Amino acid sequence: MTFGGLSTSEGPPFEGEFKYRDSVDIIDYHGKIIARSGEVSMYADRWIYLEDGSSIDVSGVWASRTGDSNEIEAQLNSFQLRDEDAQQGGSLQGKTISFNTLLGSNIGDISGYLSAEEKTAVESATKGGDVNLWVGVDENEQQVNSEINEFGNGDIIVSDSAEIDISGGGVLYDSGYLQTTKLLAPDRKIYDISDAPDNLTDYRVLTRQTFSNPKYGNATISGLFYGGSTPLYGYVGPYIQGSDAGSLSLIGPTVTLNGVLNGLAINGPYQTEEDDPTYEYDDSVVAVGRAKAVNGVLTVGNRSYTYPSGRHRITDKVVLTEHQSDLSEVKTTSDEEFVDDLYTADTSELLISTIENAQLSAVNLYSNTSVSIDENADIQLEGDSSVSVTSSLITVEGEVYAPGGTINLTLDDSYLYDDGGDADAIDRMIYLGPDSVLSTAGEQVDNSAAEVTGKAEDVPANTAGGSITLSDDTAYGFGVYAAAGSLIDVSGGYYIDQNGDWTGAKAGEINVQGHSIVLDGELSGVSLAGYDGAFINLHASEVEVTAREMAQGGATDFFSAVTVLKELAYEEDGNRFGSLVLNHNRFSDDGFSHISLISTKDLTVGANVLLTPSTVKKLIPEFEAFANAGYPPSSDMPYDRYRVDLDQLEDSSITLKAGVSEGSTNANVDLNFTNNMVLTLATGSQVEVAPQGAIILEAPNINIDALVSAPAGKINIKQVQYATEEGGIQR
Repeated sequence: MTFGGLSTSEGPPFEGEFKYRDSVDIIDYHGKIIARSGEVSMYADRWIYLEDGSSIDVSGVWASRTGDSNEIEAQLNSFQLRDEDAQQGGSLQGKTISFNTLLGSNIGDISGYLSAEEKTAVESATKGGDVNLWVGVDENEQQVNSEINEFGNGDIIVSDSAEIDISGGGVLYDSGYLQTTKLLAPDRKIYDISDAPDNLTDYRVLTRQTFSNPKYGNATISGLFYGGSTPLYGYVGPYIQGSDAGSLSLIGPTVTLNGVLNGLAINGPYQTEEDDPTYEYDDSVVAVGRAKAVNGVLTVGNRSYTYPSGRHRITDKVVLTEHQSDLSEVKTTSDEEFVDDLYTADTSELLISTIENAQLSAVNLYSNTSVSIDENADIQLEGDSSVSVTSSLITVEGEVYAPGGTINLTLDDSYLYDDGGDADAIDRMIYLGPDSVLSTAGEQVDNSAAEVTGKAEDVPANTAGGSITLSDDTAYGFGVYAAAGSLIDVSGGYYIDQNGDWTGAKAGEINVQGHSIVLDGELSGVSLAGYDGAFINLHASEVEVTAREMAQGGATDFFSAVTVLKELAYEEDGNRFGSLVLNHNRFSDDGFSHISLISTKDLTVGANVLLTPSTVKKLIPEFEAFANAGYPPSSDMPYDRYRVDLDQLEDSSITLKAGVSEGSTNANVDLNFTNNMVLTLATGSQVEVAPQGAIILEAPNINIDALVSAPAGKINIKQVQYATEEGGIQR
């Protein structure tokens, strides 16, 4: 369903085919649209307003199916058994089997039968649909309004009680009995087709039988029988199977999001995996209904398309705030002065409670100028979700949580600030304020009290730490500043079952790139013993690791952080550069098992530096488990952490590279300049990893007067020179 506009800006009524791009100016919407699992798009040149009480519903429907509808048949011909050497020409070839679509068949490729299964119209409409509200762009996301291009006057307003529903539906299954194929193996053991070993031969298929029993009045009994009078049925209780939610896209110069958004997708008891199981020999799906349903996606702004003067993301300044925007001055088409007094906002304001209550899996924000997450504007997404922000300036004062998911903050030039614009019109940087939190740490669930309370939490699927990336990809940006008091956390989580047994998970990774990098805040990448600590990858113009005591950057707010980064910046041969200076103990307490330092220019490991992975691990609540294992907490550690010896780490690595321009913001520096860069390991320094770990040293020029140690592991020292050849830069 597409709305081209409810009023026109000028000219007589249009006759003939309605070309909404030629005439649409304003959409003032105060109705109700129900287009289940469909698409609703509204395009206007100046204004889209969803009034109080209006609603758009593209949610998925809920269908009903019988309990035995998951049983389907497949014939195991030579094609289905093409990769099953033990079954080709055997007793199963040519046989017709019955299987549960939730479990599939462990013998043969039955994916074709799954994909050919017919669905009713209702069953095909269980996924949430899409809603597009775009001002100044057409359906192909191309800028069309020259006034908006030049002056940025265009608004999308979702008022306080307006509702947008993109939630997923699903299927409600009743209970039932399934008669899936049972196989009798030579050892007289019976297997269901879903778990029968594919390397056994000479299977006998238990066939269905029907007979009458005079003892019960000649009643007819039908089913699979083996050694008794009771047929072998498989009972399946009632359950639900949820479908993915849809998406909401808001693209316009300014966006005000105050309303109610629902992006929930419900998962049933069998939906515990990231994807449905696939055939072991290729990617064909061999069982359905096991993949988790995915919550909805919110996108504000346009990712980026080529505009005559550079990349254009349509939306300008964006603020995530806890305060609801005041829309009391908004006039609608029912007001006499509406056209002459059109409400326009200077800043896009997104109400944080709307986003948090929407149960989203992804939040994508794109801005030409800046994106700010205000203090107390906290985003708490469910596990394995993502937050992606692209702008010329990004500031975070609030908190963002996406357990086991991803957080990407990227500085990227727009048409306003690239080579065709004013390069220094905005202080381009990523700034994390003193109370800010970016966390993709894995979930921590303790079910050990469930036996007492009678309540147990669901087993989380997101105990592994996720990834956080802070990347300044602009040519004239100042880099990344994390103020003291900020937290970047990718730690691994754990699960403790009702018996008190615990299972941990690996930590995630932190990636930071910028001309200058200042990390005054806390970094955390710890994991339980036996699980891999986090990766940290830092890429700056110049990198120095020093043993001397260092003062922090000292910035306590955005403006002082700008001052610090500007003092670190300098120009050389038309390129902007900066620096990263680290104390060699910077990561010793943070749990990082893998450290990668990369510089565009020189990288220096100073005299007497000891650079090793962190040996800090995390305690679980049941400290006795660690005490019995001989790991008492360390006196110099927080209550939930302790140190192990270096040789007790699971895996570790250190990577040091100099003269690396690709992937940085100085990708076009002169190759002769790059080939002069030096990686130096100064006298008395040590670079050491755990046994079986890896050390990688790579640069155009390498000077080593240090101890480099990887017991029973790998040390890779590579001199790299760059040259221009046909097809690009060659190493």
